[in-house]
Amino acid sequence: MKNKAVIFFLLIPLLVACYHSNDAVVAEIYNMKLYASEVQKNIPSGISAKDSLSIAAHFIEHWLREQILLRDAEKSLSWAEKNFDTQLEKYKKELLLQAYYDKLTSDSMQFTCTYEECLQFVQQSGLPVEKDRELLKLNYVRLSPRSKVREELEHILFDETRRALDKKQVEILCGDSLEYYIEDNHWIFSDDLPETISAEAGNNLPKNLNKPIAKTEGKFLYLFVLLDGKNNTTLEKNDERISVARDLLISQKKNIYLQKILNERYQQVVVANK
Repeated sequence: MKNKAVIFFLLIPLLVACYHSNDAVVAEIYNMKLYASEVQKNIPSGISAKDSLSIAAHFIEHWLREQILLRDAEKSLSWAEKNFDTQLEKYKKELLLQAYYDKLTSDSMQFTCTYEECLQFVQQSGLPVEKDRELLKLNYVRLSPRSKVREELEHILFDETRRALDKKQVEILCGDSLEYYIEDNHWIFSDDLPETISAEAGNNLPKNLNKPIAKTEGKFLYLFVLLDGKNNTTLEKNDERISVARDLLISQKKNIYLQKILNERYQQVVVANK
């Protein structure tokens, strides 16, 4: 109960104390002390006093919880379970070697990769390079050739003025049973559209713009108007793959360079000790 009292009552003054003294103790439990300066280091500059106090309160609560868990761990684990000397020594060596490797390869100019190298790497890895894809703006409706609302939909879609003004009427006529797309200002990839529609684009796009088209495919009739079109190379995907390839190639070059340096150093030591 004593420790619990310490936690509860220290949480109140700590929010003020940590802003007036760099060495004030703002929390204490199990003879472990948290100082105001440690809290201050974890509070970003330029924020309001209210936010600062909130962050300080959360930080101290987290610290107290951590001390409780550490105390429980100390009491619950055996000496063998708490002995990390071997792991710590191994980790220290790994950190030391990594720092040395980073220093040896710190000159980034030694490890550049051209766009052609990256592109070749992407192609060799089997990842497809994105091609041009056609983008369209259009209005279309898919319905039965015998639909009772066909004539009214044709009057709306195939008249430029009504097509712009009567969008709501198209929605009402189509309801939930007919597929339609009447967004004038949104681009859509042609290969995501029914083949009947995408086939009318391609090389025929210029002459088919704003031209009323009715095409039958199987049991469906497509009424549509192509409003605009353009080709789009999906550069984002290509750039992302090139970037990944560049990182991998640079890593490979660094590894080859390190292996060369380490082999040379090994031979020097061997020869010197013969």
